[in-house]
Amino acid sequence: EMKGRSAIGCISDTDPQPLLVRSHLGLYAITTVGIINNTDALIQEYFSDHGHQFMAQSNGKVNSSELIAALINQKDDLVSGILHAQNMIEGSATILLLTPEGIIAARDKVGRLPILIGKAEDGYCVSFESFAYHKLGYEDAYELGPREIVKITADGFETLSPAGAEMKICGFL
Repeated sequence: EMKGRSAIGCISDTDPQPLLVRSHLGLYAITTVGIINNTDALIQEYFSDHGHQFMAQSNGKVNSSELIAALINQKDDLVSGILHAQNMIEGSATILLLTPEGIIAARDKVGRLPILIGKAEDGYCVSFESFAYHKLGYEDAYELGPREIVKITADGFETLSPAGAEMKICGFL
């Protein structure tokens, strides 16, 4: 019974996602890939302001996407929040947000993990993998640079925050 023209999703070995977030920034869904090397320090800093909480998973750990959403929500708009999260995280965080206005995609601050936009007759798609959307009939349209943030709708995409200069390759990819 769901209706709409936009969706996000991601397979994670450790964290349920996407998550639906309601905050002062509005209602959005978030999904992420990456590795946060300073999770414990970020959680302690978040708790130091009292009155905050995380929903613990069965293993007692905090969902990485929920932690990233908490960092985003510390600012006054989504773009500033994403940039804040990217600056606070030691490691990498590539982020997709589904908002009522479209999908916001943010590549990690040094571009370790890709985000690519595909185009087809009926609109655009975005993927963390360069080959995934080819099977669905989409062609390459754009690859985000490091730290770049874009908004994607069925009609196109626009840069919300430009790419950074520093780039590091992911040895695994």
